[in-house]
Amino acid sequence: MHNTTPKQIAMIVNTDWFFLSHRLPVALAAKEEGFRVNIISPDSGMADQIRSYGLNHNSVNLNRGTKNPFNDIIFFLQLVRILVKLNPAIVHNVTIKPIIYGTIAAKITGVGSVINAVSGLGSAFDTGKNKRILSKLMRILYKIIMNLRGVTVIVQNSRDESLFREILKHPQLIKTNGSGVELQKYNPINCDILNAEQKINVLFAGRLLKSKGIITYIEAIRELDSSIRSKANFLVAGMIDIDNRDGIPSESLKLWEQEGTVKYCGFVNEMETLLSKVSILVYPSYYKEGLPKILIEAGAMAIPVVTADSPGCNDIVEHNYNGLLTNPRDAYAVQQAMTLLISDSKLRLHLGNNNRKIVEQRYHIQKVVETHLRLYMKSLHT
Repeated sequence: MHNTTPKQIAMIVNTDWFFLSHRLPVALAAKEEGFRVNIISPDSGMADQIRSYGLNHNSVNLNRGTKNPFNDIIFFLQLVRILVKLNPAIVHNVTIKPIIYGTIAAKITGVGSVINAVSGLGSAFDTGKNKRILSKLMRILYKIIMNLRGVTVIVQNSRDESLFREILKHPQLIKTNGSGVELQKYNPINCDILNAEQKINVLFAGRLLKSKGIITYIEAIRELDSSIRSKANFLVAGMIDIDNRDGIPSESLKLWEQEGTVKYCGFVNEMETLLSKVSILVYPSYYKEGLPKILIEAGAMAIPVVTADSPGCNDIVEHNYNGLLTNPRDAYAVQQAMTLLISDSKLRLHLGNNNRKIVEQRYHIQKVVETHLRLYMKSLHT
């Protein structure tokens, strides 16, 4: 019989910064409930910050962008070694590679309960001409992995829920409302914040990937009439993702700044501070999202949103109620939506207030935390 350490969880995540931005509240709540929480991720320099919260951190080598099987084998063997040492009762995997390798490692080391959190399908499920074979292989692999005994699957949007209802042979599927948001931390502002030049701030925030819609945003700004463009500052905030082949190079950001298209704010730790100065969020993502956290954060701050009519984004935004939806990759439609919102402060206020209402009803962090804690306790007794 496999003797596990009581109430010990291993959470496997693809990056330490993703854990801190998206999973920290859940881990801290589990710790408060008496769980010993171990984070397993690459260390990009944030492991000490994770430990400062009273959580354990185990470093692994994981390259998210590579398809080199040798690198993945090293990652898998590291997971096996760590899980043997930790002997957890629950393994909680987040994102694609941790789900695949973490589930297999958990099963061969005798872990009884595995929770696989699908935070979007990512580029591996693209159906473009060059990725159809990979997409089919991923679907087959997920079907095998997710149907193993003791596996529970968490999804965040309606598209992913439908996909996994087709894949799963067992009923262990839970839909959560993303990563949630702390409503006290993200306080709404019911009027535009103007700077000395009386311009409003328009923001794109997220990982700087082409599929997150940043190119669409840049093209839309360039197409704005000069009379509209003069009324706003256009900002970009987010991490340059050098490990992702879809990433925007730093040279492009410098060029956009030099030509006066946008101002780059860098990677922002305290997003609520930046959002307090923003009147419109533009996020035209066609990436296979879960529930984009930035849309929830903007909603909590009563900021109207322009986003793509794509899964994850349209789970949060209802057209003409709390934001404006555009066709994916349609810079002209984004330009039209920005023109409307920049020109109409009453519409901004109306959509923004509705956005706050939706977040209050659906996306409070406490609801997300309670869902996870119930699942952890259930997993201990199955």
